[in-house]
This record gives sequence, structure tokens and C-alpha cells, in this order.
Amino acid sequence: MMENEFLLRWLLMAERLRWLSLPAVLLTMALAVNALWIGPLKAQLRQLQQETTLQQRQYRQRLTLLLNQAGLQQLQARNQQLLDEMVRAGRPFSLYTLLQRSGSELEQWLPGERESELRLWLSWPQLQALFAYLAGCEPAPLLNSFTVQRKEARLYATFYLAFERQALLD
Repeated sequence: MMENEFLLRWLLMAERLRWLSLPAVLLTMALAVNALWIGPLKAQLRQLQQETTLQQRQYRQRLTLLLNQAGLQQLQARNQQLLDEMVRAGRPFSLYTLLQRSGSELEQWLPGERESELRLWLSWPQLQALFAYLAGCEPAPLLNSFTVQRKEARLYATFYLAFERQALLD
């Protein structure tokens, strides 16, 4: 009933006053929406941005501390030295080197006493690099069998390898 009375009064106003009151009503509604909905959302967004900035700063500080640790750098240098020595000593099979040289993604590695199973995700060029690496290993692992299947835009390969000495396995 009250709503009808306001509407009736508005309709009985002079036409000029009705046209002037319409933008005032719209402006009032816009200000109310801004104050009750958009304002709190902006405040929440600012708070989230501040928290994100703080977390990024803390992450960078922690990462810098980790990367500057002498023990980590020494360990990385020692691992690289050992890897270089292994390569000079006849290039034995290394799962780490195989993945690094071929660029393939390891799905599963199941070393066994007689035969080891290796499952990878890769592309055609990576498959070629993998075979090139295996051919260059000394002593070369025996490739008993393998399967390559196309799954989506990549290849899924399973290799069954045998080694002369089990000590060569990573």
C-alpha cells in the first residue's frame, strides 16, 4: 500500500520534477550498491593483494636462503663431478642421464634382477634421443622389448631392459 502511494505521488508530480527525480533515484541506487557491495569487495581484493605480495616476498626470501646455502651448492657440484666421472669412465647407463638427455617424463621405473621396466611419456624427437642415448651407453643395456602408443598428443612408451651387471642401475 505504501509503495502504491509513493508511485501515485510520483506520477502526480509535474513532468519536469519527475524527469529530474529519476537521475537522483538512479544515483542513489548506484551509491547504495557501491557502498553495500562494491566497496567491501574492493577492500577484500586489496587485502588479498597485500597477503599475496607478502607471501611472494617470503617465498623469494626463503628461496634465496636455500639457493645460497653452501651445503646445497657443494652437493650439486659433487653430484655433477660424479656424473662427469661416470661419463668419462665408459658412459654406463644412468636413468638420470637418460631422462636429462632425452627430455622425456618418467612415468615408472621398476628395476628388477633380470629385467627392468621403464615407462615414459615423450615425443617422437625425444624417442630418437632416447635410442641414441641407449646406443651410446657402454656397456649397452639389452633392449628385450618395447611398446610405443600414442595417447593424446604424446607418446607412452614401455621398455624392458636387461643389464650385464645390476650395479649399473640407478
